[in-house]
Amino acid sequence: MYNSLYPVNVKPYMINRGFVKRKEDDEGSSGSKAQTQEAQEQAQHEPANNRSVNRFPRQQYPNGQPTAIDYSRSTVNVAQIITDFKNTTAAIGAPEDIKTEVETYLGLIENESLKESPNGKIIQTNLKTASQVLDNYIAATLKKPSDVVEKWIDALFLQKIDFKSDPTAINPDFQVQLPQKTEPQTVIEATPQPEIYPIEPQQIKYPTTPENKEVKKAYLQGKKYKAINDAASALSAFENALKLAEENEDTTAKPLIFLEVAKIYDGYDLLPQALTLYNKAATTTQDPTIKTKAYYAMAKIYDDAVQFHPAMEHYYASIAFAGESENLKTQTYSLMGIANMYADKYNTAEAKNYYQSAQQIAEETSSDTLSAKVYKLSASKMSTLNEPKTALDYYKQSSYFFNKNQDVLALADNYEKSSNLMLKLGNKGKAKSLLKKAQNIYKQNNRPDAVFNIERELQNI
Repeated sequence: MYNSLYPVNVKPYMINRGFVKRKEDDEGSSGSKAQTQEAQEQAQHEPANNRSVNRFPRQQYPNGQPTAIDYSRSTVNVAQIITDFKNTTAAIGAPEDIKTEVETYLGLIENESLKESPNGKIIQTNLKTASQVLDNYIAATLKKPSDVVEKWIDALFLQKIDFKSDPTAINPDFQVQLPQKTEPQTVIEATPQPEIYPIEPQQIKYPTTPENKEVKKAYLQGKKYKAINDAASALSAFENALKLAEENEDTTAKPLIFLEVAKIYDGYDLLPQALTLYNKAATTTQDPTIKTKAYYAMAKIYDDAVQFHPAMEHYYASIAFAGESENLKTQTYSLMGIANMYADKYNTAEAKNYYQSAQQIAEETSSDTLSAKVYKLSASKMSTLNEPKTALDYYKQSSYFFNKNQDVLALADNYEKSSNLMLKLGNKGKAKSLLKKAQNIYKQNNRPDAVFNIERELQNI
């Protein structure tokens, strides 16, 4: 899926390399120096006799999913390559236009491979072109150059390829073994339609911490370091927890660990690594709570990167799994995320539909604070979309919940914003009335600057 697009051999638990800070924390320190260090360490972990022989070691998809085929030891039938390429396209969650373009080239390859004497050059050329299409898409998605798919194809070209298609000749042991789960493994296929209302929760109770004592101790140590922002120590502890989980076959612990490590990478804006680990957390568990958190986190990353379709699909997945665990708050957040994306595209009708759904779910949480904030953000966006009447209605609802929650300063801010909308509608009297309400609140709460600013606004009306 989209979130899995990071070059192979990502070592999310390698602690020895310097942990890269956010760009704003250490401008210039995470550039060429970090890349050089990473390259040196990668070389250290490669067998010396392989570094100059096999330049394209590849035993997994671009999303980190390992393949069952050892291409360096077997003759590869072109039918298997076509299958793997289709799986790769699905694994990165390519949108329909990219899938169509890639499938066009794969169709040409398939037609050629069915001939009595296939032309290997034609097949190789189309494979190369298709790989470049995917790499261009990956580069555009992650906003950095990518040649991961092309390198995979280059690695295949170093092996012996049977260009005559014969699917029946493929050894089942050499086929890609994708996990058979109820939810698919790709973004577009894996994302159920949103459940706006919570469905009946599962009766299974999933552990919130590892059950094995040794694993739990290392895991909690990692969380402790994470809480005090000691990323290197936290990653070291989580690496130890993962190792212990594998030794003790504690499968329920792994997604918990993946999720925590993903949050660390996310916090340092190491987004490809974060997305890869969030994806692992989501796809290695049946716990809807973990799935909800992972899909929502991935959605936020794509939303922040203005990647509409992958963000949308991950929000949908988050909504669906939040429904299973009756997580109304995350459903609300996801619906608001979708609404905001439509608002940013100036699609007023869709934005309004999702805002209303989010408002309805927020009210079901019985959290006045959440409802107040949801209505307020909805109002702000509707104002931007030049929908003053709708915005005023939302501010009114927001004020109702702020008043119930006794958040008087937020209430005063709502009055100010509503006053501006009243001016747009030509109702100066109501605009003044709302400003005076806000001014009284500021006076009662010793906010002289706010009182002065409102006085100036009143004089200009």
